[in-house]
Amino acid sequence: RGYPGETVKGTEIRGLEAAAALPGVEIFHAGTRRDGGKILAAGGRVLAVGALKKVKDHETLLRAFAQVRQRMDARLLVLGDGPERASLEALARQLGIEDAVDLPGFVGEVAPYFGRADLHVLSSRAEGFGNVLVEAMACGVPVISTDCPNGPAEILENGKWGRMVPVGDTDALAQAMLDTLDNPGALPAQRAMDFSVDKATDAYLALLLADGKNK
Repeated sequence: RGYPGETVKGTEIRGLEAAAALPGVEIFHAGTRRDGGKILAAGGRVLAVGALKKVKDHETLLRAFAQVRQRMDARLLVLGDGPERASLEALARQLGIEDAVDLPGFVGEVAPYFGRADLHVLSSRAEGFGNVLVEAMACGVPVISTDCPNGPAEILENGKWGRMVPVGDTDALAQAMLDTLDNPGALPAQRAMDFSVDKATDAYLALLLADGKNK
């Protein structure tokens, strides 16, 4: 489906004004962590949106994020619910990152969260298309995605609009997160416009008209 023009243009201000009351968003405002008396470099606010299922591979995301935490005081918010919740919470504790990660569950409106994030990560093993990438980009949030089937490579034009990493590659994902937080790169909202309702409608009409001429 195409993305509505008013969403592509940006997050609604009224959503941002209410962000402080949103479940889990307080993780983005936690104080600076100290390790052995050392103040870590200021970190970024990392967001992931998707059901807590194996196909989304949040396990790799958590392991990569643990590496990021060794370099900067980043925070991770994962929106969604599903059968992998307990195992992911246990993994966060095992990795020692439970104080920097929150999994508040399913939320109906994600735009206000995008408005507070510095980066969105899609760590999936497979996707139907990857609409959440377009949604994040529409709100001006830099994105990272695995090069999984189907959709992310097309959406990001093989890395032009956001870094892409191999599926299940913890080290590559961690490095991509560090690099993007340090240097976000291209403004993704420009690419998101290509998936607006108007653009999608024009593309369908062009296809139908071309098919009619060939008959």
